[in-house]
Amino acid sequence: SKQRPMKLVLHGNDEREYPFLAKGGDDLRLDQRIQQLFQAINRMLSSTSSLSIRTYSVIPMTSQHGLLQWVSQTEPLKGVLEEQARVDRQRLASDENAAQDAAQAKS
Repeated sequence: SKQRPMKLVLHGNDEREYPFLAKGGDDLRLDQRIQQLFQAINRMLSSTSSLSIRTYSVIPMTSQHGLLQWVSQTEPLKGVLEEQARVDRQRLASDENAAQDAAQAKS
């Protein structure tokens, strides 16, 4: 995002709170279409599988502003991938050390 997003909480007439992320500087129409595609995939999967893709609401308000439904208990994919890369590097280093130790033990 080009601008800092802001968390908003809207209060519904049903007395519930609905959190959203307000974003500026991004065209969210493609995001909205992707979520619609995921919903179609979920409909196809529902008859044959228990798998599903977690979707969320995307509300483009202008070509540069919109709202995203806040999904709690999630992590950005970048953080997950960075953590996995760190674990993989540690495992690789450990395996290399074990191989070196085994080679030295044979000597």
